Amino acid sequence: MKQRGPMFAPFRAAVPQAGFSLVELMIGLALGALITISAVQLFSANQRTFALQRALTEIQEQGRFTLDFIARDLRRVGFTRPAIGGEAGVILDPVDLLGVNIQGSVDNGGNPEVSDQLRISYHGDQDCEGDTAAVEQLVVNSYVVSADGDLVCTGSLPPAASALPVEDVNDPANGTVLISGVESFQVLYGIDPIVNGVPNVARYVPANQVAGEPVLSIRIGILLRSGDATLGQIAADIRDFTVLDQELAGNNPPLVEQGIRRLFVTTVRVRNFDPDTI
Repeated sequence: MKQRGPMFAPFRAAVPQAGFSLVELMIGLALGALITISAVQLFSANQRTFALQRALTEIQEQGRFTLDFIARDLRRVGFTRPAIGGEAGVILDPVDLLGVNIQGSVDNGGNPEVSDQLRISYHGDQDCEGDTAAVEQLVVNSYVVSADGDLVCTGSLPPAASALPVEDVNDPANGTVLISGVESFQVLYGIDPIVNGVPNVARYVPANQVAGEPVLSIRIGILLRSGDATLGQIAADIRDFTVLDQELAGNNPPLVEQGIRRLFVTTVRVRNFDPDTI
């Protein structure tokens, strides 16, 4: 008869288990904390880089749009229909338009804290705000920077719901904001003081120095600052900028706030000049 083995196998001796010492545990915790801090810093740096790239892209797009918009408008300066009354061109002196006294273009008088004002006119049926008229007439467009840093375009054609014959372009509150964050808007006029039958820009001058000379081109300079507050401080000091004929010193008005800035400059030829004055 076969013998059965024991009901329970004998217990084996327990194998000793090695754990972490206090020093090893502290080193592990320190390494984990360093890795976590590095990951957070990397994430923060990536977020800041993304915000910076976004701000640069937005300000670049806005600046190009604004220059293109103004350039298209300036190409109509001085366009005249013989059957329509009113002198078209760059408005340098006050003119009367249907009972409204339109101020001329304004130079900042050498004060870099102040932006220029540009007013132009042409014969047409649409102004810079998109308001239209049933028939072509003298249209005046005004470009002014408001106290809030908005570049505002105000057209003389009244809105469809308005009963007024003409919009007061002297007041930017009547206009449409083209772009915000404008710290400087400067305008120079290319003049030809030599009457020889050949159109040639001899020099660029501010509005108060045109002195009746034919204007053959208009140069625009716009300094924009990004309004993205998430970027924080960019540098200890704000750099200087030269906007056409104006020297803007960093850390002085209007350059007193930190931010991403870009300078945009364009020159537009005035096509509709009087050939008898050239």
